Amino acid sequence: MKIQKIIASLMLTSFISAQALADCDFSKGIQPGPNKTFIYSEACHLTVGTLVEQNKTYGLQLVDLNKALALDTQAIADKNKALDDSDKRVVLWQTTSLKMEDSLQKYDSLRSQNQWLWFLLGVLVTSAAGITAAQLSHR
Repeated sequence: MKIQKIIASLMLTSFISAQALADCDFSKGIQPGPNKTFIYSEACHLTVGTLVEQNKTYGLQLVDLNKALALDTQAIADKNKALDDSDKRVVLWQTTSLKMEDSLQKYDSLRSQNQWLWFLLGVLVTSAAGITAAQLSHR
């Protein structure tokens, strides 16, 4: 809201023509009339008409600026949401990668243990076969 006031004040100060105001001396060019009205000199009448038209234009410009600011705010919100979604995807990818790495390490560990178990089982079977053959040959 503060930025809107700044923009509006900048617009008013930059667009009001000092030359148009110089044509009318407001202290002398405006006289009180009947029924709470005012009588303007020709120069003041033209100046006031110009200011009224400029005020309408500035009002429309202010509405357009407010719409632009609202769209800009929405764009920032959309960008932040996209960044948050991207961050969530990164975290999800990291979590998945760590879980897969743990699974691979467990697989490698179990494979190594299985190789040792098969080796020991082979030694055991060979030893048992040798012992059995020795016992059969002594009979």
